[in-house]
Amino acid sequence: MFKRIVTPSRIAMAEKLKPILIEYIRHYRCDENGIPLNKAYVFCNSYGSKCGPVALGKSLGEYNKSRGVQKTSCHLWRHTFAKRWIQSGGDILSLQKILGHRSLKMVQRYSNLFAEDTKPMVEEHAPINTVRINRGKTKLAFRK
Repeated sequence: MFKRIVTPSRIAMAEKLKPILIEYIRHYRCDENGIPLNKAYVFCNSYGSKCGPVALGKSLGEYNKSRGVQKTSCHLWRHTFAKRWIQSGGDILSLQKILGHRSLKMVQRYSNLFAEDTKPMVEEHAPINTVRINRGKTKLAFRK
C-alpha cells in the first residue's frame, strides 16, 4: 500500500493570523495555571493527541456552519488561497512552494481559473489595448 511521506516545511504566516493563534493558545492550549503547553500539539483532540485531518476538517466545518458559512472545508481554503494568489498576480512557482506540491501540474489544478477570472488580466496585458494611431499610422506602444 502507498504511504505518503510528509516533509515538514516552513512558509510565511499572515500577520493577522498571529494574534488569533496567540488567543487560541492562551484559551485552549494552556494548563490550569495559564502556562502555555509548548510541547503539546496546537490542534489536538480532547485527549491532547494529534488532531487528524478528518477531525480537523469536521471541527472547521462545524465552526464555520455555526457562523453561517455553508460551503466549507480545509481543502476549499487551499483552493481559494491558490486562486486568489494567481488572480492577484502571484507567481505559480512561489505558489508551488507554499502548497508543498512537487509538480506544477498539481498546482495548476489548485489555481484553476475560469474565463471570467482572467478577463481583467487579458484587458490589462492585451497588446491591442496599447495600439496608438498617429497621423493615420498605427503603432504598437509598450507600457511603461
